[in-house]
Amino acid sequence: MIELESVPELIDPVMVAAFEGWNDAGDAASTAVGHLDREWKGEVFAALDAEDY
Repeated sequence: MIELESVPELIDPVMVAAFEGWNDAGDAASTAVGHLDREWKGEVFAALDAEDY
């Protein structure tokens, strides 16, 4: 399921995703996404239910 909040105006958008759990070896994926979020000043406007994947 996808939950959307108000969608901002997007210019050259980039989506970065990482899932926790068995495929996040040593928290590598979630740490990388956290770093990109801080560097790029990311803004969450949608959420995916990871159980569907």
